[in-house]
Amino acid sequence: MLEVRWRKRLILVALGLMVSSSNSARDRVQVELRTHIAPPYQVKVDKVLTGEAVESVKCVFNSLDKRYNIKLMPWNRAIKEVETEQAHGYFAVAEDSNINLFATLSAPLILEKWSWFFHRKLHPKQQRNSFRHALIGVLSDSNEAIWLERRGYKIASKARSLDLLISQLERGRVEVVLANSQIFHRELIKSGIESNYQSIFTKFTPLGMYFSNAFIKRTPGFLKRFNQAVGPCTLQQIKLTNQDRLLLLQLANSRLRAIANQSVVLTALAEQNAKHRMLTLQQELTLDQQWLDELKQKEQPLINSVLANKLSLYLQEVKKTSNGLFAEIFVMDIKGLNVGQSDITSDYWQGDENKYKNTVLIGKDAIFIDEIQFDESSQHFQSQVSLSVADPKTGRVSGAITFGIDVEKALQQY
Repeated sequence: MLEVRWRKRLILVALGLMVSSSNSARDRVQVELRTHIAPPYQVKVDKVLTGEAVESVKCVFNSLDKRYNIKLMPWNRAIKEVETEQAHGYFAVAEDSNINLFATLSAPLILEKWSWFFHRKLHPKQQRNSFRHALIGVLSDSNEAIWLERRGYKIASKARSLDLLISQLERGRVEVVLANSQIFHRELIKSGIESNYQSIFTKFTPLGMYFSNAFIKRTPGFLKRFNQAVGPCTLQQIKLTNQDRLLLLQLANSRLRAIANQSVVLTALAEQNAKHRMLTLQQELTLDQQWLDELKQKEQPLINSVLANKLSLYLQEVKKTSNGLFAEIFVMDIKGLNVGQSDITSDYWQGDENKYKNTVLIGKDAIFIDEIQFDESSQHFQSQVSLSVADPKTGRVSGAITFGIDVEKALQQY
């Protein structure tokens, strides 16, 4: 009997070693990646592959301590190799319903801002229905070309370079171009003809890495770790432009400031500040912990009391009627505690966050625009815009209001 027990133990140990060895071997597998030349994301400089997307990918794999190999090849061939499992991943690409059938897109490596570019003298008739009746030009093998074709647009020209595309636009070979806003505008400036053209913002397009579903299945947890490593590696690639910030600042000084100065906001702030005047920091943190605990429970007395108050109902209505512009709105008092909110926030005390420090602690006219972030649940890019709120009687800061702005909606509406 004893001999049987030992035999069983040896078998279990052997199986454990086999599993461990298998996992270790799996971790040592070189990840085969495919890409194509697409400046400024994938470029060759002195025979070395680099570019914004390439450097982000290198950063992610180095942080994961994973071996990888990047091979250049044409767009269609690269996708085919991922589909047939000759390669594990392909970048940098926008979401495509056809590729979704056999691969999964990662968190964004790059944020592209697309705009229509056209001559200022283009007849208004050609601008109708999102330029569907105009002669459209795009770069060949581009995300823009695929996006247009998937939506039934007829493309008049697929140029091999930006220079050729601009030349066609100048000669009237095409009437409108869909392109990356910053890159195309920079080329117009280089050509000295930017004053002849105008642009209309179309959409934000996140570009990521498509990993084959077979690879993801063989390496459980890899995609999650990859996505978690993307954030720190793309801080320079995914950010608001100066033009974007200027638009959000204009929005803050007009529409957002008007909401912040509503009597329902000012009254709620005055009442809560009076109520919380004697609270110590420890008591504030205790309330915050209660909020965090309630997020995990069915009974939520503190959360429900805030969500049901007059200010929260007002903010919920403002969000509802914003046509998707506002993802969330919440107001905090002079100590950083929530007064009202359109949605449940992740915490109750904001006193340790930049939205509080850069408004309440700065002064009554302060505005803080946070960096853009990709919200996976909504698949939209958002930026939090916060404004200090002052008591109209004393002129002193009484709190702050934060708006979660869908940046794409803001650029389209303003």
